[in-house]
Amino acid sequence: MSERVDIIDETGRVIRTCPRVDAKEYLTRWIQVFLFDEEGHWILQQRSREKSFRPNLIECAVGGQVHAGETFDEAAKRELAEELNFEVKLDFAFESWGTYGLCHVFFGTYAGELPEPNKEEVERLFKLNEDEINFLMEKTPFVVMRGFRDSYAVYQQNKNKG
Repeated sequence: MSERVDIIDETGRVIRTCPRVDAKEYLTRWIQVFLFDEEGHWILQQRSREKSFRPNLIECAVGGQVHAGETFDEAAKRELAEELNFEVKLDFAFESWGTYGLCHVFFGTYAGELPEPNKEEVERLFKLNEDEINFLMEKTPFVVMRGFRDSYAVYQQNKNKG
């Protein structure tokens, strides 16, 4: 049986639930985890080449849909464990409306060597500084997940405000 997700309206209100495979044309709820190391480098992932949806693309450390009835916080913790096989303290950072719907972005810090991710979900983890991410976004946006581009733009706007 397919995972179920909540379909939302333009205000974020849940209007119905359906199987995930049937939700592609609708707005849904998403999470992203922006992970940093202790020096402030971003930890990013390259999606598994086995993924049916946008394999091999680069995105934030963790991203995914919120299951029906699940909170954004619960989804962030679940996705982190599923994709990267560890837990860290996550703090809500901001909300972003993007291509796929409403996304809650969380910040976390990971200390130590990068772990071996779940290969069904993640091809590899790597670190970049913000200048390198900006270069990636500007010069090769086609290799970066659209949802991450959307949320990263909001991150930059918030950062530049103060």
